[in-house]
Amino acid sequence: MNVQQGYLDLIWAAESRSLIKHDSTTPLLSAVEQERLIRGDYAEDFHRFLASRSATMNHKVGLYFEVLVEFLITNVIKGRMIHCGQQVIENGRTVGEVDFIFEHDSQIWHLEAAVKFYLFDSEACLIRDRLVGPNSSDSFESKMERMFDVQLPLSQTYFPEVTKRLAFVKGVIFYPHHLFPSGMSSRSVVIDHLDLPDRLNGWHQKGVWCRASDCHSFLQQRKTDQYVLRRKPSWLSDLCRPLDSTDLFSGPQMTTYLEQHFRDSKRPLMLSALSKVEGGFQEVDRVFVVDDTWPWS
Repeated sequence: MNVQQGYLDLIWAAESRSLIKHDSTTPLLSAVEQERLIRGDYAEDFHRFLASRSATMNHKVGLYFEVLVEFLITNVIKGRMIHCGQQVIENGRTVGEVDFIFEHDSQIWHLEAAVKFYLFDSEACLIRDRLVGPNSSDSFESKMERMFDVQLPLSQTYFPEVTKRLAFVKGVIFYPHHLFPSGMSSRSVVIDHLDLPDRLNGWHQKGVWCRASDCHSFLQQRKTDQYVLRRKPSWLSDLCRPLDSTDLFSGPQMTTYLEQHFRDSKRPLMLSALSKVEGGFQEVDRVFVVDDTWPWS
């Protein structure tokens, strides 16, 4: 993994907008810690920490995010870790697992961490079914119900010393391409006319999605953009690329790649759309492409 991109992912984990209203006003870091993080004060320690955890991440985005959160707790806010990924066992049966329990500012915290990417399905009849994971096995509402009704209450029963509980949820909501004017980035458009789940933070990070059969016309509208295929676990922070980068796709090149991919696979793909700036390319949008039969039952 590129160490510079890894540090940008760490900043993203700390600074990006929460997906949920619950913790939108409960920052994990103080203002001073945020400034030091952005300034790069923790870079060397983080690179060593990431190298020591690389064998356990297994290219899974969720595990990678938990590693980033662990570093924020132990190295940035200087929390004393008590439990990390601790299974809860009762009468020989596993009843759950807590992500992090740590001591900080004279309190015992229970923090559940998650990074999620959901696609808005405008054809779903119920609001609870409208934000669906790219593999269709997960939804925003089901994740929130599990986090607030199952995961966080575990500490009330099994770790009564806990005094503060926090759901730390980051991610991106992707909206159908037809909701955006031709060629416009999803980041420049305000979406305030859709019925969305109550727990979703209205100021969440946005992206755009399209089906494989629409990718040619969709990418053709964005004539100035270049594309980079996002590979796990590097799905988090925005990308920058130099002018001579070898992993850039033009619109036609990406169209060809997508057409070939979806002839043989249903696996959704995440892309970064980049536009030219002085000295290189800067991400301006995030894109998911799914096959024509998504969502799968």
